[in-house]
Amino acid sequence: MIFYFITLSVSAQTPICKTNEIGKDFSPVTLAADPWRTDFEAAKDEASKSGKKLFVLFEGSDWCVWCKKLDTQLSHPSAELKKVLEKFVLVRIDFPQRKKMNPKLAEQNEKLKDKYQITGFPSILLLSPDEKPIGEMGYDEDSDTYSKKITELSESGNIRDQLLREADNHLGFKNEMAFQHLLENVKSLLTDKKSSDAIKLIDEFMSSSGLTVEEKQQCIIIKAFIQANSGDNSAAIATLQIGRKLQGSSKDSEELWAHLNKNFEELILDEGKAACKKNDNQNAIRLADKILSDSSSSIIAQQKATIIKAKAQIQSGKNNSAIETLKARKKSESSELSQMLLKKINEILADAQSKPSD
Repeated sequence: MIFYFITLSVSAQTPICKTNEIGKDFSPVTLAADPWRTDFEAAKDEASKSGKKLFVLFEGSDWCVWCKKLDTQLSHPSAELKKVLEKFVLVRIDFPQRKKMNPKLAEQNEKLKDKYQITGFPSILLLSPDEKPIGEMGYDEDSDTYSKKITELSESGNIRDQLLREADNHLGFKNEMAFQHLLENVKSLLTDKKSSDAIKLIDEFMSSSGLTVEEKQQCIIIKAFIQANSGDNSAAIATLQIGRKLQGSSKDSEELWAHLNKNFEELILDEGKAACKKNDNQNAIRLADKILSDSSSSIIAQQKATIIKAKAQIQSGKNNSAIETLKARKKSESSELSQMLLKKINEILADAQSKPSD
C-alpha cells in the first residue's frame, strides 16, 4: 500500500516560487505555507521533533494519470481527509518525465524508490518517526474511504510499536538472550516487509525446548499480530486460539492470556462484522457463535457478537431466531460501553418484535 503529492495553484496572481530544501527545484505555491516537503532528511528531522508520522507520496506528477487525479483530490480535500493529513509530516517524492529536477533531489528520490521497493505510481508510504514502515496504499477515488484507510494503517503502526515495546520488556524471560535475539531479527524482517520469514523464525523458536508458558504466549501474540497486519485474520485467529489453551499460574501469564483473549475476540468480531456487511450471513452467524459459545468471552464481546448474529439472522429472514438471540443476551456490566451495547440490543429487539413472524 503506498502514497501522494499536492500542487497548490495560485488564484489569479503571479506564482511565488519557493526553493526546495535540497536545491533549486522550484515549484509554485500559494501565499499559504506549503505543507509538503521534498527533502526527506529534513522531513525525518521534523517528524522526530514533532512525533508525527511520515506520509510519503511517490508519484510522476507530469505524466501519471492517476497521480494527477490524486493531486486534484488532495488540492481540495474533504474536511475529514484534511484533518487526517494534518497528523503527518507530508513528503513528496516525484519522478517527472518532462520537468527538470535538481540532480541531488533526483538522486535522493531514486534511492528512496529502491529502498522501499516502490513499483507503481502513485504510491503512498506511511512511516513511523524513526522511519519504520507502517503500511502502503495506492489511489482511491473516494476521499472518505482514503481517510479511513490512512487512519487504519496509522493505528496499526501504533499497535505494532506497542506490541514490540511490550516484547522488549518480555516480562523476565528465562531464555532472555535467545528471545532478545529473536526479537531483533523479527524487527529487521518486518522492516524489510518479510512477514512470512518473521513468522517462520517465530515458529522455529517456539519449537525449541525449555520455553516457559509466558515465552510461548508472547511469541504467539507477536506471530498473530504479524499475520493480522498482513491481512490474514483467519491465520491470526487460529494462532490465538492455540495461545488461549496456554495458561500458567504466574501473574505475567495471566496478563498475557488476557491480552491473547482480547485480541482473539476483536479479530473474530471484526471478521463477523465484515461478513454481515457483505450479507455473508451464514459466516457472520458462525463467527458470532464462536464468541457466544465460549465461556471465556467477555460480556462486551458477547454483546457485540449478539448484535452481529441478530443482524445476520434478520438479513436472512429469520426474525424469530433473531428475537431469541437478543432475548438470551440481556446481561451487561456497569461500564458505559456495555450499557450502550445493551441499549442497542434492546433497540434491535424492539424493532424485530414489531415485524411479522417468520
